[in-house]
Amino acid sequence: MQNGGFQSQPLMKLTLLFTLLLLTGFWATNFALYFARMDITPQSVEDYYLGSEEQFKMPRTYQSMLEVTHAHLPMMAFVVLLLTHLLIFAPYSFKTKATFIASGFIFSLLNESAGWLVRFVSPHFAFLKVAGFLGFQGILGFLLVALAMFLIKSPRGEDSASKNYSRADKSGSPDLNKRIPLALLKPGEEGTVVSIHKNSSNSSDLMEMGLTPGTRVKLVKFAPLGDPMQLDVRGYHLSVRRSEAKNILIEREISSN
Repeated sequence: MQNGGFQSQPLMKLTLLFTLLLLTGFWATNFALYFARMDITPQSVEDYYLGSEEQFKMPRTYQSMLEVTHAHLPMMAFVVLLLTHLLIFAPYSFKTKATFIASGFIFSLLNESAGWLVRFVSPHFAFLKVAGFLGFQGILGFLLVALAMFLIKSPRGEDSASKNYSRADKSGSPDLNKRIPLALLKPGEEGTVVSIHKNSSNSSDLMEMGLTPGTRVKLVKFAPLGDPMQLDVRGYHLSVRRSEAKNILIEREISSN
């Protein structure tokens, strides 16, 4: 996955697709379970954990809550870890990624701990249970949609770049064979930026990120789903989409071996 196997391994895409379907089912059934026990009012949360004489409900016991928490913690940790790990390689800003990653773990912990606070500390914490549940479901829903978009959207940067430079590969010229779109670089390969297509809408943004003519770049790895590409530029890592990389012409270093 780290080397962009998503592009050439249909089984990897199939695995991610079924994972998405199962996690979507988990998201939906989590809603169903919650609303089968309570609703989004603090009073319903109090009635569930502290019991209700009017509804003939008994308070939750320490042992029953401990058993549920024991099962929930590793399950939620795995789900949030998996989805936030994929988010790391998505084409979002660092601030956006950090916000959703932190929120995912915070809301999952809040969702689980709020019930304990209501039962054994104070019923005034009931609103935290509602906020934790809605926040966790919202973050989880966003991550599932983001993953679905990656699965549905097929990167075309490499295909377009291959067609645009097929003539250069057939010409036999050493210089032309060395000059390729950045999108065609393989993990571990290095090159020097020659030019950036001025017609591209984000050419100025790419240059501001340090991708200027004469700059050496190295492809470190691909994101788990093959896009974006993680580059080593001027000593720091930079994520660039393949659709952007196809507009960057580099002179690839060809090993003498």
